[in-house]
Amino acid sequence: MQVINSNDDVVFKQLKQGSVSSFNLLFDKYYHELCSFSNIIISNQQLAEEVVADVFVKIWQKKEFIEITTSVKSYLYKSTKNTTISYLRKKKVDEVSLDDIFNLQEENSSNPESIIIQGETLEQIKDVLSILPKKSKMVFQMHRFNQLKYKDIAEIMNVSVKSIEKHMSKSMKILREYKVQQDAIALKKN
Repeated sequence: MQVINSNDDVVFKQLKQGSVSSFNLLFDKYYHELCSFSNIIISNQQLAEEVVADVFVKIWQKKEFIEITTSVKSYLYKSTKNTTISYLRKKKVDEVSLDDIFNLQEENSSNPESIIIQGETLEQIKDVLSILPKKSKMVFQMHRFNQLKYKDIAEIMNVSVKSIEKHMSKSMKILREYKVQQDAIALKKN
């Protein structure tokens, strides 16, 4: 039996050589977060799971020909995004506008890295994400929960890094305003 390194690049190289255990390792590591990402776009968990399964099937089928120039994680996200869009086009899902999802609006804002939400737990932030616009939610989740860099997110969404920064800033502003509102409500109750 082959020893598998936890490093994604090494695991992917082993997968390319036909290692089923390496394939399973990547699948187990990324399946759920890719399903969540696809679900943000397609708004249907069952279809999102189907899309991600298709991504992994294609990776296995074309493993010898795949050349990754970015990180494995970024490659998986981009493949998931493209497969989700392709699925939406084939199925002609009317409830989601592809232009709304992937054309980020230009907004005036400051650097999101300088904005910090204090006192919020991860669970509270997840609960509040429902108030964010769909694109902002997608960017926020990819950066904060999936630890993707702005550069990787920009590549996945085919936009500039500056657009991602502005989107994160918008998200942080909305979340900060929500926290202020919740704090005011809590004070009135006391």
